[in-house]
Amino acid sequence: MQGFRSSINLHFDLPNPKLLDRYVLTPSHCDVLNGILEGVVNTEGKHAHLLIGPYGTGKSLLSTIVCQLVSRKFSEEWRIRLLTQTERIDTRLADYIRNTESVGLTYIPVMINGKTGSFRTIINQAIYRALHQAKIEVITPNEASSILNVVDRWKQLYPDTYKAFLCHLEAKQVQEIEWRAHIESCHEEMTRDFISFYPSVTSGTTWMVEHDTYFIENLEKLSSELVARGIGLFVVYDEFGRFLQSLGGENTLQDMQDLQNLAEFVDRVANIHLLVVGHKHIRQYAASSRESIRQEFEKVEKRFRFYSLENDSSTFLQLAQEAIIETNTECLNEEIKLESVETLQNYTLFNEFTSYQLEQGIVRALYPLHPVAVMLLPHLSNIFGQNERTLFSFLSDDERYSLRDYVNQNKGYYYADQMFNFFSVGLAEPKDQPSLQLYHSIAPYLDSQMLLQRRIVELLTMWSVTRLTQKQPITTKFLAFAVGTGLEEIAVLLELMSESKIIRFNSIREQWELYDGSSIDLGMAVQSRLASTTLQNKEVMHLLERHLPMTYILPYEYNEDMDMLRYADIHFADVSELKVYQDGTLPADDRIWLIVYQDMDQIEDPITIMNEMTSSSLVAFPHFSVDNVQSSLLNFKVIDQLLHDSEFLSQDARLKNELTYMLQETSKHIQVFVDRYFAFHDLEWWSGKEQKSIVDLNELERLVTHRLRSKYNVTPHIRNEAFNRNRISAIQRRALIDVIDHLIQQPREPALGISGYGPNYLIYATALKNNDYYIDAEGNVQCNGTLAEIRNALREVLDSKPIGKLSDLIGMMKSPPYGIRSSVIPLLFVALLRDRWDQLHLFANDMLISSLSGASILEIIELSESFEYRYYNWTIEEKHQLIELGGYFDLPEETCTSFLLVADALLQWLRSLPKFTQITRQITKDTQRIRDIIRSSEVDPFTNIKQLATYGHLLLEAKSELEQFHICNEHELERQVLKVTGQTTLLQMFPVLKKFRNEAIGKNSKLLTLSLSEEGQGIIDSMAEQLVGVARTEWSDATQDLFIGQIKYEWELLHSGVEISASLDKISDHNVPLSKKSQTLYANVKNMLKYAGRDISTQEVRQLLVKLLHEL
Repeated sequence: MQGFRSSINLHFDLPNPKLLDRYVLTPSHCDVLNGILEGVVNTEGKHAHLLIGPYGTGKSLLSTIVCQLVSRKFSEEWRIRLLTQTERIDTRLADYIRNTESVGLTYIPVMINGKTGSFRTIINQAIYRALHQAKIEVITPNEASSILNVVDRWKQLYPDTYKAFLCHLEAKQVQEIEWRAHIESCHEEMTRDFISFYPSVTSGTTWMVEHDTYFIENLEKLSSELVARGIGLFVVYDEFGRFLQSLGGENTLQDMQDLQNLAEFVDRVANIHLLVVGHKHIRQYAASSRESIRQEFEKVEKRFRFYSLENDSSTFLQLAQEAIIETNTECLNEEIKLESVETLQNYTLFNEFTSYQLEQGIVRALYPLHPVAVMLLPHLSNIFGQNERTLFSFLSDDERYSLRDYVNQNKGYYYADQMFNFFSVGLAEPKDQPSLQLYHSIAPYLDSQMLLQRRIVELLTMWSVTRLTQKQPITTKFLAFAVGTGLEEIAVLLELMSESKIIRFNSIREQWELYDGSSIDLGMAVQSRLASTTLQNKEVMHLLERHLPMTYILPYEYNEDMDMLRYADIHFADVSELKVYQDGTLPADDRIWLIVYQDMDQIEDPITIMNEMTSSSLVAFPHFSVDNVQSSLLNFKVIDQLLHDSEFLSQDARLKNELTYMLQETSKHIQVFVDRYFAFHDLEWWSGKEQKSIVDLNELERLVTHRLRSKYNVTPHIRNEAFNRNRISAIQRRALIDVIDHLIQQPREPALGISGYGPNYLIYATALKNNDYYIDAEGNVQCNGTLAEIRNALREVLDSKPIGKLSDLIGMMKSPPYGIRSSVIPLLFVALLRDRWDQLHLFANDMLISSLSGASILEIIELSESFEYRYYNWTIEEKHQLIELGGYFDLPEETCTSFLLVADALLQWLRSLPKFTQITRQITKDTQRIRDIIRSSEVDPFTNIKQLATYGHLLLEAKSELEQFHICNEHELERQVLKVTGQTTLLQMFPVLKKFRNEAIGKNSKLLTLSLSEEGQGIIDSMAEQLVGVARTEWSDATQDLFIGQIKYEWELLHSGVEISASLDKISDHNVPLSKKSQTLYANVKNMLKYAGRDISTQEVRQLLVKLLHEL
């Protein structure tokens, strides 16, 4: 057999007839050949083909073989050799190969290998070069022929231009003959040089090739001419991915359009075929591009017939058998001992093969390759090599560590661990392979004197990297088989390696694995903590619940019938806890108790325990105790504590990983114990005081269904799974708020006034409409039996307990027999009590929640523990009183239907009055009481409005007094001002002020600042704001007293000049010496005025002194 070559080049290997010697036809290759040759033999077949596959799967080799076949380059013997190989695998393909001889066309292979640039230029150049090399004279649509034609025209018609061209070639040190040869072979550098030179002799005209403009049209002309000569073209574009990766500029869409046009064109003509070869689909090269580019790539790909070369086990074995045949024949002639088929069948390596296939296809045909190596080889080749290419290299070449190299130096089996060096696994990048990282951590600690130790580590590394642990766990027995040693020898070595923390036996997965353990003796650390650690009953239950395989049971039958999700949760408990358990608000709809006995002496008769219980629970009594797993529970607690001990973990970075593994191992033992509760045969089941027979999970689900049907027999039927649950999405929540708002505002509108068919309408339809909910003409709620029962229960609570916690009503709706979901409760709460809504009020800390909306109701019900409800049922007489009350205050008739509306209206009326009116005491006692009652109705509208209604005609008087107070107060203030000033009218006061203003030298009375233009209406209000600084509407009684006092002072200030002057004269006539105390007082007053009054004007300081003298 010919030696293996690592790669195939279409241009160089096409003329090689010996290429077939190393070709192995596989089923996947047959599919490709069938598709291509169908188009060659039958003109109606597909001519555009796309071949993809990973590196090393033989794409280029297959493409070369196809070109050799259709071009008829070799003798009949070559074709017969290919036909012989084909007849063993695919008779249909053999017929196609025979029929290729009768095809009246001889194909010229057109080879393109990873070329980039303009697609139409690449195709034109490749066709020109192929025809030129085949010495077929045809005018081809190509840039090279255009260049040569232009130069020939210059030579004949434009000698000066031709002479300039020759000078250019001379400067480049190139002869014309040599230049022509380069152009004919489409030499890129020479072509670009000519294109750059062309404008210099054509007055700046740029080079253009008209053939590129008419790409497909020119190919049609070429096809017609070639058909007439009995010639066809077989275009192979290898490494097409390089071309696709180079796209991204402005010509991307044009190139893809050309590719699409070419694919469609070759399917229409009989003598041109196109085979595009790459590593992945065309569309995948545009995955990160914009939408228009991705669509263009997808559209182009659909024009091709697609083939994929994949690696599978049967293909691998076939290729391996062909590649190893010489080595196998040579080694089988020696005296050997083969592995037995029986031994091989003990492992899950080749379950898909029969005994005969194992013996003939693996044990004998692939010797000296060990069966474990046979399993490992294709996976290693895929990860660290190039698939079939590396496979052939390993089996047939003499490279270091290859199979041939081993056979030349050794006898016997080539074991799997020896491939570690051939694939250079130890040198691979470990960043993507955790197992390699682990290997590099362990490798320095391996004993160089113990070769078997290193072999085991290398095998474990490769087995983990290739993820074959899922197919065949690495057990002690399998390791001995894989490395060819005795079971006892390897068991001793594994124990030593385990003690050194190089490997460990994973009891969870039941296999050996690489392990980089810490430097801490964890066994000793755990034992030292066990001595001081105890386990309480509650901790035992908690740890057991952490290992439950399922934490709840779904009653599927019940949930399907009711279109909702209910479940029963599962909890462990000891007998003492169960006896004192009281039914409360469970997070689940039902509970399943799994009894835990601390020891066998604790076991009691279940009927005795169930008779002592007050609740009808579902309980499982075991026939075993927790005693045998107590140590594991204690270990679990200690290891878990160590995992959360940051000081302990800081000793070694590997401790956390090691402790996690120990916790998992301990957890497995606990899990085995917990699983006994779900084997059912070792349990005695009781539902209330009735024993049940439960043999599997299905029966348990049916029992839970039966219990829930009995427990929640008045649950409303709401076919809306997205809404009928405890937690709903934001969209459903917004829809629910909208429905509640419509219930409050438009209860009598059809469909509550909801328009459209969105989530809000669906909630209304499923929860209310489908349950026959509506409000009749008299304003009463009507609904079907289930909702009617819930409504009657709510009404009974309101009638019997008018004041109470809101949580009592909500809890009743959540509890059996209703069991309404949290999201549904706000809707039904409002809907079922809508006809009593005006009489039902919610309070927080004795404060009424006056404005209720959908959003606020949801929040209130979620926090129902903090709220109180009060239900007020008015008598007919009280309703008449309410109407009469509204009449006194001129309230609309529709407002008088609710005391809450009346309270709101009266509060609005009161707040519309001036603030002075709302707080003054200058009104009658009855009016004060009526005003205070109205104000208090904001907190307790029912009690206060009811009290207010008893005042009768006094309400009218109070209303009038309050509305007239502001005017009456103005008259009273005018009277007092006139009394102070001694004037008859306010208008008479202004001439006096004007006189003082003219003489006001040294006077600073604020009355002098009053504008003369204020001598009309509103004089009192102007004086009030001027003297006090507060508008009269915002006054209080104290402000009024301040105003009167200020008037007195300011008026006296105007008349104080003469008196003060006389007093000063009198003081200066009697000059009295100052005592020490007087001098101290003088100094203090002087300093205070000097420093404290530095920001006060001199005029104000003087005014202050005058005022002091006046008062003294």
